[in-house]
Amino acid sequence: MSRRDLRNRQQETEKLSEENRQIALTDALSGLPNRRKLLARLDRLEDAIGDQIDTRAVVFIDLDGFKQINDAHGHHAGDTLICSLSERLRALCEGRATLARVGGDEFAVLIEASGATALALALAQTINDEICLPVLVDRHVLQVGASIGIASNADGALRAHELLRRADTAMYHVKTSGKGDIAVYDVAFDLGRMWRLTIENEIGLGLSQGEFEVAYQPVVDATSGAIVAAEALVRWPRRPGGALDPDQFIEIAERTGQIHPLGLFVLERACRDILPLIDVKLSVNVSPVQFSDPKLVRQVAHVLEQTRFPAARLQLEITEGYLLAHPEGAIRAIRSFKAMGMSVALDDFGTGFTSIHYLQSYGFSHIKIDKSLLAGLHQGSKASLLITGAIYLANGLDMRVIAEGVETAEQAELLRAAGCHKLQGFLFGRPMPIKAFVLAFRDPTGWPRREPHRRLAAH
Repeated sequence: MSRRDLRNRQQETEKLSEENRQIALTDALSGLPNRRKLLARLDRLEDAIGDQIDTRAVVFIDLDGFKQINDAHGHHAGDTLICSLSERLRALCEGRATLARVGGDEFAVLIEASGATALALALAQTINDEICLPVLVDRHVLQVGASIGIASNADGALRAHELLRRADTAMYHVKTSGKGDIAVYDVAFDLGRMWRLTIENEIGLGLSQGEFEVAYQPVVDATSGAIVAAEALVRWPRRPGGALDPDQFIEIAERTGQIHPLGLFVLERACRDILPLIDVKLSVNVSPVQFSDPKLVRQVAHVLEQTRFPAARLQLEITEGYLLAHPEGAIRAIRSFKAMGMSVALDDFGTGFTSIHYLQSYGFSHIKIDKSLLAGLHQGSKASLLITGAIYLANGLDMRVIAEGVETAEQAELLRAAGCHKLQGFLFGRPMPIKAFVLAFRDPTGWPRREPHRRLAAH
């Protein structure tokens, strides 16, 4: 009896131990294998891979737009979406591959079969299509996308953990190159990732050491040619490794969250620089990442209070990407800014999908016609008809129109005749340091474009 009791207790202990092990290897929310179980499976593969080529592949999946759903609808909606996706992906992978949830919005698929690369590509495309399907949660239609990376041993034997790392790197490459795509690992991805990590570290250091500057591009009145506003643009001239174009570091700052301190630096510096020019308004771009931050309204108000810059002289510019994805949050923020006395402009108008309904709903005070629409602009051209129609539309909605990217006198004259209110572009000045901008504003004789009509006639 003692031996039987001991054996029963031992069996119960082993059962509990196995149950605890399964709990430790299972994702509690989705019921899928978790990262620990996937890594354990990869460990067992280490000795089995041998010299066989194209027999192993890892597909790494990161959801696009999941954080915004959590922020806008709450974690319950996010959890429900994850559970729904997990079930759908499980059905796709069953009998074909091992699916695991390896992070909050990350999944990995392990394929063990001959011709693994082709199988991974086909499965990744199917998974991508499935993830993009909308899900109804609490009467809200939620939709995400996916950035997917693939790595295989098609080019030679690899350690199993290296497959996972390479698939993650390929996914990261997609994430930083526009999202919503599939990429197979390439050695160049590692070099690009290292470069981005270097820039990421340098941005924070550059802010603390005063390496960034703000340049100002003139905005002129279309009728008089006088400078009426300045658009503030960030520059990185004192970077130890050499100056970088904003296109090379803004995206990295947005992805890492460093755009928040960088954007506030630009706003504060620009407010202090432009404050003495009492007849000049200030225009500052706001990244969609900044715009989604609920603290932004309070932070802008704090900067205006600290710098004593009048809210009526400040215009914030926002592109439509964030507006279309988060209409309710965008409307609230825009109303808050307008209540403070600021104006808000829709930047890059004509490059996306903004409808008349959006223009009416958001309450923009200005739209900025994108420079791409000015290509081929001449009398009687299709571009001329398109821009004229956009200006009439904006005027009908009580919005003023700014055209950017103006480079020729003919473009300026056509825009003025069509009813455009303000003009901006190389014809009127490139982005310049504050000292040069002040000279251009205060010295009409040193600013030949103060009287555009005589200049156009001469041209």
